Amino acid sequence: MLKNLIGYEFRATRRVFLPAYLVLVVLSVLNGISLGLSWNRDTLSLPTGLLIAVYVAVMMAVVGISLAYMIVRYYRNLLGDEGYLMFTLPVRPSQLLWSKAIVSTVWMMITTILCCISVFLIMTPVMIAGDITLVQIWSDIQWTISNAIAHYGAGVCLVPFEVIIACIFGVLAFCMQVYAALSLGQLANRYRMGWSFAAYIGFSVVEQIIVSFATNILGNTIGEITYGFSTIVQIHCGIGLIALWTIVEIVVYFLISNYLLNNKLNLQ
Repeated sequence: MLKNLIGYEFRATRRVFLPAYLVLVVLSVLNGISLGLSWNRDTLSLPTGLLIAVYVAVMMAVVGISLAYMIVRYYRNLLGDEGYLMFTLPVRPSQLLWSKAIVSTVWMMITTILCCISVFLIMTPVMIAGDITLVQIWSDIQWTISNAIAHYGAGVCLVPFEVIIACIFGVLAFCMQVYAALSLGQLANRYRMGWSFAAYIGFSVVEQIIVSFATNILGNTIGEITYGFSTIVQIHCGIGLIALWTIVEIVVYFLISNYLLNNKLNLQ
């Protein structure tokens, strides 16, 4: 059933995201062409300046849509009037929660990747106009990878994948934190979004206190354990600890939201 819920979420949200992504890509191509043609000029033309301004605005809008939809979909579907219908479905609240979190995480990751691709699309014509070819860029990338392997060993190749996995966990933890704050805020009869924002700030403050406390207490111990290890092993350990902390966040915030949706749901 979770698979069906995820499919429904994607179908419901792609109507907004896909057109926004298309506009962003088109503007990236147009900006790249415009900047490439005006590369040797002393000043940018008015159309080029306007294209850049529109591109920046659209990119900010796409990022804003990712954040806003994560909040709005959860609040309206589960905590608003639509909740009366959603909670009559033959599914557990935990499945509803996971479907929202997974889909929001996927859209946020796609948004991040697409923003990076859009920057590349803009820079490619500019680099070509500046006599920098893609072959040269690829050659530099290969040299950087070879140099990193020579200094740190083949294990350095795993670092980008570990960072990506840690980022995915981080985004999922962020979604779960927002959902926990919204679930806590819905207990109030008035100013629910205000209380939800306050709950989110409270969660963040508690996190900072725990991280600071753990760093002071365990920092030296971890340093002593990893002392003498190679640099790449220390990097792996650091990324692993970050990923472990985000997993703990995911579990804690999930338990909070799941408990509130099961036992303290207030749809008034």
